[in-house]
Amino acid sequence: MEKNKQYVTEFLQEKIPLIHPVAGDATYLMWLDCRKITESGRQFVKFIRKTSGLYVSGGNQYGRGVNVATSKLVVEDGMQRLYESVDAWLKEEKISK
Repeated sequence: MEKNKQYVTEFLQEKIPLIHPVAGDATYLMWLDCRKITESGRQFVKFIRKTSGLYVSGGNQYGRGVNVATSKLVVEDGMQRLYESVDAWLKEEKISK
């Protein structure tokens, strides 16, 4: 699981630098600070689900939670889906402004 957490951290740094992992005590969840993308967590989670089929936990004060207690292949797929959803969200936000 630590390797998955490291993968997620590196992926975010490289591909989605607007999202930051938040250190925590959870063993299988990683909290992601998404506040640089949006303050509307509920809409963001719904958008991710709609555009990618990815289930992301609701949030705490930081943002969204992702489960890393699975195979690396599943984590990689989830991070790619998150990347594509964030890209679509940001494009949609620019169009609406």
